Amino acid sequence: MGGKEGAWGYLAQAVVSVIYSLVEEEWDTVQVEPDTKNDKVDIAWFYKEQPPRVVQVKTSKNNFTLPDMRRWLESLIDDVKEAEEYKLILLGTCNDETKKSYKSD
Repeated sequence: MGGKEGAWGYLAQAVVSVIYSLVEEEWDTVQVEPDTKNDKVDIAWFYKEQPPRVVQVKTSKNNFTLPDMRRWLESLIDDVKEAEEYKLILLGTCNDETKKSYKSD
């Protein structure tokens, strides 16, 4: 990933962390790029009396595919097994197969 793409990724993480911090329940602390065992968490919200909530933000000019999405989510879960909630936030477009998988009637 080049400098421009990396900067866009960090900007996306910052925007997501601010927006979600405004709507999340009563969190104690929020960390962008927290230290985790596999370094898959982009943002984590920590609470006094409940497990953390973790997010990975992906940006791409290419289409997101269903296998990639599954792999990223599995890696996120494996990275922080004790989290209460996992979110994979995608900023970009999906291929047709992925759109069909998530299309609601």
